[in-house]
Amino acid sequence: MIYSVLYGHLNEIYVDEGQTIKYGGIIGKMGNTGQVIPKPTPENPNAGTHLHLSVVVGEKTNTWTLDSMPNTNVPNQQESLYFVENDIFNNKDGVLVTAGWLNYKNHYAYDIIPQNRKHYDIYWNRHFTGKVAAIGSNPGYGKYVIVHYDTREAINRQLLSDPKELESCKNDLSNKTEEANKLNQTIDTQKGMINNQTIEIENLINDNRIKNGRINSLSNEKNLLSLKIKQLEERLSQLPTDTPKLIFECPRDGVYTIKLRNGYKVYIKD
Repeated sequence: MIYSVLYGHLNEIYVDEGQTIKYGGIIGKMGNTGQVIPKPTPENPNAGTHLHLSVVVGEKTNTWTLDSMPNTNVPNQQESLYFVENDIFNNKDGVLVTAGWLNYKNHYAYDIIPQNRKHYDIYWNRHFTGKVAAIGSNPGYGKYVIVHYDTREAINRQLLSDPKELESCKNDLSNKTEEANKLNQTIDTQKGMINNQTIEIENLINDNRIKNGRINSLSNEKNLLSLKIKQLEERLSQLPTDTPKLIFECPRDGVYTIKLRNGYKVYIKD
C-alpha cells in the first residue's frame, strides 16, 4: 500500500523534491510557520512551535486540508501513530501529543512536540524507502514536506553497505559449504565402514551357525555311540558267566598281557 505523509509547520527543510530517504535521514526542523496557535510574536518567537503530521492513502503531491478528510483524502491512524511513537526525533527525545486524533473536527492527524522541547530535527523513522514528493510553503501549513512510501518494500536496517563485508560473507559461506561437503564425505566413509562391519558380523554369525550345526551333529553321533555301547553292555550282561566271550582279538603276532577280574577265565582260541 502506498501512503503519503505530510510534515507541516517546519521552520527549515533539509531535503529536495525527488530525493529518496532511508531510515535515519533528516527531513527538516520543526517550527511554527503557517497557521499556528498561539501565534509567534517578537516577544515570543517560538510560540506555537509544533509538528503537524498526517498520513493519507495514495500518492499526493499537494497538501490536503482537514475538511477534505476522510472523504476525498482517506487518513490512516495506524500509520500516523507509527510515525509519532517511533523515534521521530531519532531517539534524542520523547514525544508529547498536543492535539491528537479527532481532538477537534476532522483532525485526522497529530500535533506533536518533543517532551523536553530541545531536539527539533525531524527524522525519517520508517524501514521503507521514502521519496520526497513535494516541498513548499502555504498559509495553512507553512513550510511543508510530503513523502511517499510503499509498505510492500521492506528495507532492512542492517543491509550490507561494504563490498568487503559482502565478500567476506561469501567466503564464509564457501568455507562452510566446503566444510559441510567434507563432513558429508566423512559420514559416507563411516557408513561404508559400518556396512563392512555389518557384513563381517553377518559372516561371523553364519560361521557360528555352521559350527553350532557341526557341534550338534557330533553330539548326536556321540549320543548314538553311547546308546550302542549301552546296548552291547546290556547284551553282554545277559550272557551266562561261564560262557566264553570274545573279549580280545590279537591284531598281529606278539606277546600280550591280560588282567582278569576275580572269577573270570580266559579261553584262548586255536
